Amino acid sequence: MEFIKAITIRQPWASLIVAGIKKHETRTWQTPYRGFVVIHAGKTIDKLSIEQSVLLKTYDIEIKQLPLGAALAIAHINFCEPSLSVSADSEEKLLGYFSERHYAIGLTVIDVFEKPIPMRGQLGLWNYPISLEYKQKLNQLLDKKRS
Repeated sequence: MEFIKAITIRQPWASLIVAGIKKHETRTWQTPYRGFVVIHAGKTIDKLSIEQSVLLKTYDIEIKQLPLGAALAIAHINFCEPSLSVSADSEEKLLGYFSERHYAIGLTVIDVFEKPIPMRGQLGLWNYPISLEYKQKLNQLLDKKRS
């Protein structure tokens, strides 16, 4: 059994990452970790600003239908930098906290699960068990994304 990291993210942000709409997760902490990470949707839905609500409607996302308390996909953490130093368009900035006290974690989605996998989340980065075969498959998928 191998382990990769996982990160719990409130909805609708987790689903926006999985859909490839949100490319950065912003946090008040930084991480030196680079590698695979499970995108886990937390059990709560984040409060949205009016602008964020309007933007979600353009993506046809129904908040009440988003999975909660479940692993959704595997992504790759490419970088973690102060959020103000990251190149992000105005839409991306609306989907995160790009300010002096935040870090942007750059993500590339590698594999989306067919069905959400119910499980408890945790704070920070936490360990998620996977098979060696699946980890090898993820490396192949990452190589294809990079080429």
